[in-house]
Amino acid sequence: RGVARAMYTAQLVDAGTMRAWITSMGRRTSAERVAHLMCDLYLRANNICQTNNSEISLPLSQILLADALGMTPVHLNRILKEFRQQEIMRLERGQLIIMDPINLAKIAGFDENYLHRRMRRPH
Repeated sequence: RGVARAMYTAQLVDAGTMRAWITSMGRRTSAERVAHLMCDLYLRANNICQTNNSEISLPLSQILLADALGMTPVHLNRILKEFRQQEIMRLERGQLIIMDPINLAKIAGFDENYLHRRMRRPH
């Protein structure tokens, strides 16, 4: 029963993630896509106790992030610069630092329910 529930929850999360990515690529602006990805990565890291206050390890280059988000590295760099200047978030030396999580989530239109966290039992 426990294994079946875990597999069902994993399938729901996968389907929700796929829907979120389709929405991101088709309907969100570039800034919204970046913000959504960072919220998603932070929440997932937090779920497995890999956060340090508002920081997570993110050893990905801007080239890889831009490719995953369907934009050029130059455009991603501009968005990251805007977020840094607005003191929302910044990437530095393999770390994601979220300074204003409420504003970041608002920009992203982030709703964590697609991750089906409420179905998981606390550790």
